[in-house]
Amino acid sequence: GEEHPAVATVLGSLGILYRRQGDYDKAVTVLERALAIAAEVFPPNHQQTALALANLASAYDHKDMPEKSIAAFRRALAMYEALGGPTHANVADTLRGLANVLAGAGQREEAKQDFARALAILTEREDDPQ
Repeated sequence: GEEHPAVATVLGSLGILYRRQGDYDKAVTVLERALAIAAEVFPPNHQQTALALANLASAYDHKDMPEKSIAAFRRALAMYEALGGPTHANVADTLRGLANVLAGAGQREEAKQDFARALAILTEREDDPQ
């Protein structure tokens, strides 16, 4: 059915494709649908929901919607921290995305803090490819 986890996964991939092609309106529409399904079919703080949020945050950023992008990145960050702890690679990647949006929105001090935290995580994890 339309609310199946596999549908959310495929919609997420399609949304990324639209984003890469520069069709940000379609990307946002499809990724919002992917997130809605993921939030419905997976338990709270699930990896797929966090991924859907991060992908949507990136699409919002490309569509010049920084407030929505920041909010989605922050939600994804909280989920990734709950799932893998504060030093997981997904936390660092999400912090990097969030910091890029914050910097573009003029919130440079917060962006610096998030970049520094991401760098610290990645530096500590240099021997761990995950």
